[in-house]
Amino acid sequence: AASKINELLENGEFAINVELSEALDYERDRISESLWYLIHDLSEKGKEQGFFEFLEKGGGFPDETKRLSEALKNPEYLVDVIKEYGRFLEAYREDREVLRFHYHKVDSLYQKLQELALPRKEYTSNLTELPKVKAFITEDEVFATLSRGSGIDRGKERITKFFKENHTLQEKANFLKDEYGIGGSSHAVSGAMGSDEWHDAKGLKLQKNNCNDVFLTWSSVAKRILMSCFIKIFMKKRK
Repeated sequence: AASKINELLENGEFAINVELSEALDYERDRISESLWYLIHDLSEKGKEQGFFEFLEKGGGFPDETKRLSEALKNPEYLVDVIKEYGRFLEAYREDREVLRFHYHKVDSLYQKLQELALPRKEYTSNLTELPKVKAFITEDEVFATLSRGSGIDRGKERITKFFKENHTLQEKANFLKDEYGIGGSSHAVSGAMGSDEWHDAKGLKLQKNNCNDVFLTWSSVAKRILMSCFIKIFMKKRK
């Protein structure tokens, strides 16, 4: 996977230029936030040693982390922060009491700060925008449509009763074919305009604007109904 991503980056096919330029900004933002939380968890003993006193303060979390992230773009400032963090880390390893809480990933944060100082390979992109993701009819929408039953009076009751009885899959498929008959309805998929459901002797078809059609044979419908029944039973047992 890593080699494939690198190949896409080299070919300018992984992300658009805006995303590439924002990736490092995002990384600096996360590091600044982690450092801010660590500094504010310094104990009195830690504060007495004057760790990170040169960092500009004022405005609370949003302003201070934003300023710090921006300042880390300056190589000289970044070097000062790394040196100060090294001083803090050495003291912390000798005496953990310089921090009030110990959930911070102190070694990981040090590594991330050092990595910010490494030369970065710059990538450019040939993509002007990300490829559009084609919409599709989800399994949840399929289950929701089937859960309404055949649309005939008391059809859902008859289907539920038959499926609770001891019948083969083929018998259940034949039952569904007879129960549904031939017909259909509009606004059938999530109530969306431009969607519909059609059924006949071959099976059941769902359509929705800008989506590929979903066609299910009656055996496939029977399997999904059985799966739906199993999930309901499982959830009841968990409760």
